[in-house]
Amino acid sequence: MQLVGLAYIYRGLLRGKSGSLPKRRKHSIRPSPWKAKWVFILWVIVDITILYADISDNLVSLEGPHRFRPGDNPLWSLPKYDDSGWTSVQVPGSWQSQGIRPDNGMGWYRIHFEAPEGLRQIQPAVSLGVINNADEVYLNGVKIGGEGAMEKGFVLVYPPYVYRVYKIPEGLLRFNRSNLLAVRVMNNYLEGGIVSGTVLIGDYPHLMVEKISRESLKISAEFSLLAVLTIFFFATLMFYVKSGGDSTYLYFGAILLVYATQTVSESLFFYQLGCKTILVQKISFMLLPLLAGLFTTFFIKFFRESFTTFYRYAVISIFFSSVTFFFLYTSKALSFLIFLWFVITMASFGICLFITINAVKRRVNEAVPVLLGALAFGTAGAVCDFPGIFGSGGMAFYYPLTLWDYGMLFFLMCLIYAMAGRFIRTKERMQLLSSKILSAHEQERERLARELHDGLGQDLLAVKFNLQRVNQRLDNPDIRDIIQEMGRCNNELKDISMGLRPALLAEMGIEAAIRLFGTNFSRRTGIAVEVDARAGVRPPTIIEDNLFRIFQEALNNISRHSGAKKVNVCLKTIPGRLVMEIRDDGVGFESKRSGGAGGMGLSTISERVSLMEGTLRLRSAREMGTSIRVEVPL
Repeated sequence: MQLVGLAYIYRGLLRGKSGSLPKRRKHSIRPSPWKAKWVFILWVIVDITILYADISDNLVSLEGPHRFRPGDNPLWSLPKYDDSGWTSVQVPGSWQSQGIRPDNGMGWYRIHFEAPEGLRQIQPAVSLGVINNADEVYLNGVKIGGEGAMEKGFVLVYPPYVYRVYKIPEGLLRFNRSNLLAVRVMNNYLEGGIVSGTVLIGDYPHLMVEKISRESLKISAEFSLLAVLTIFFFATLMFYVKSGGDSTYLYFGAILLVYATQTVSESLFFYQLGCKTILVQKISFMLLPLLAGLFTTFFIKFFRESFTTFYRYAVISIFFSSVTFFFLYTSKALSFLIFLWFVITMASFGICLFITINAVKRRVNEAVPVLLGALAFGTAGAVCDFPGIFGSGGMAFYYPLTLWDYGMLFFLMCLIYAMAGRFIRTKERMQLLSSKILSAHEQERERLARELHDGLGQDLLAVKFNLQRVNQRLDNPDIRDIIQEMGRCNNELKDISMGLRPALLAEMGIEAAIRLFGTNFSRRTGIAVEVDARAGVRPPTIIEDNLFRIFQEALNNISRHSGAKKVNVCLKTIPGRLVMEIRDDGVGFESKRSGGAGGMGLSTISERVSLMEGTLRLRSAREMGTSIRVEVPL
């Protein structure tokens, strides 16, 4: 009705402004646009006032001072119980911020209110905002809902920053009379009680829309966090494989795995699936000290600290306490468990910080980013663990994740950065070492080739000439046989010298060198070698040397293992790259060896290609031959 009247007035306002009204009789009065505006404004004010009155009739705010008592007693849920001597606390507001220390982490709220008639027009529900951590809610002595579990062990709803909305059963409210809302809360850690949010009785569908919106945001954030942890985990596995099995990466992978498991076990979507049981809560608590122990061990390994007796006993104690968390599990022991976890965490953090500071003093390259991450994580943990010092609601303001999660995520990013830096430097050192080794090999080959050619080769040639002069006088058949054998030895020595360091490679380039070596290889082994070398440009010396050695190694492997009759070699250039492809028609081998780890020959080829920053493609199959393709940037 109000909207219809508003539409008519607004329509009249527009017509008065545009002058589009139909023609009237002579004495009719045309409405003034200014009058229509004032009527429109007045109608809006009246409509908003009526609407607000309707809403206020359908809402009952429960915020303000209410009665509270630490401890636990089932009788406190009954309306007839006398609570006149109870303490008055502010709702919402955490226990810690109001100086309350509940017995065994238990406390009861008793909220008295009157239900107006307007609640009859809606489907009423109670919204208690954010409660830390488990709760049970009673209306007029009847339980209407609850989250988590308190008896026979406990199940905490953590992170707890989700609105608690409970539907009120029909006929339970007493209209225009006093009602009692009793809220039983269990919390031994961080901020307890009805912490923040909207505390009222209102329309159930509207309250559920707000609840679902917050929970959707929370679940999205949890999945995003798990996605980041998964990426970090697989990156760590890659570091482990590429580093040759460095155990430091295994420890960090274990940290990521444990943290991801703990995140899942305490996540909202895991709780909503009904998977949060007492056993899962035990495991979740057990993972907390285990995570601290893994961090301590990782830091000792990462910064290469000696595993002293103190460190050894500290790590053993932390892992032993993890088992204690699993067996010492009751709601009464929760405060002790939380205190023990706090002590373990602080001890582990202190050890890690001490090790990192020592690494900074030693000017270890990775120490500074790790130190920054550790300080950020420690600050986040302090804000979470001491809300009374750093302000009430310190964690809730960082919804949908806790500040502890943000601090941990930043810490892990710093560690990933440090490990990636160490991995890159290690690979660079290994490549530099391999380059120096191969360079030393080339220098030694060149020295041996020169000594064989200039030393032993010349001596053999001189002996051959002397024998020929002697044979001219004696004409002895035995001497002729010796001369022929000396010629064969000299030719073999030339082949060895050319294999060590062909002079043609330095003088004419790789095209002429592979043609000559292919011809000699065919003469020596009987395997036909067809060379199609059309590079067009002469690459740098390091590329020529490594390509020739790859060519040499490939032909040697073919002669030993393939049983091939023919080998095709192609050397060509494509834009920006030099390509060498070697194919044979031999027996081939299983593809599982094509990765380069099957023998020293393939490993050497792979190492040389890596030094040239090129790519290696190896294809082989039984009875299908083998193909090696090497591409290097010019």
